Amino acid sequence: MHRKINIKEITLYIIIGSLTTAISLSSYFLLKQFLFIDDTQLNIQISTIISWLLCVTFAYFANRNVVFKSKEKRVVFEASKFYLSRVLTLVIDSLAMFVLTDMFYLKDDISKLSVQIIIFILNYLFSKFAVFKKKD
Repeated sequence: MHRKINIKEITLYIIIGSLTTAISLSSYFLLKQFLFIDDTQLNIQISTIISWLLCVTFAYFANRNVVFKSKEKRVVFEASKFYLSRVLTLVIDSLAMFVLTDMFYLKDDISKLSVQIIIFILNYLFSKFAVFKKKD
């Protein structure tokens, strides 16, 4: 089955995804600055998790209503799939940050920005093909 590329959907996803990423990054950097945790690695991980909680809720409602225009009646089921897919990318995000900062000794700011590109793409693919997939 061949699917047609939906430019409007992709454009909306980029806009919403950019807003979600902005929420994620700004909350991450603010939290990292103001949590006052002496252990740098712990500070990075806690900041990553809290920023995820803030941005994923925004992302669910924005993607459901604006990007994919979901009509799914089982909202809890759909939201569960969305959060589960985002938990998977949270694990990838956290592992990547650990590897890049603790094993390769890269700066966390550069690492976070790089990892977010991968997370952005993965989140679209999960949303499109697993969470908000249209019934044919």
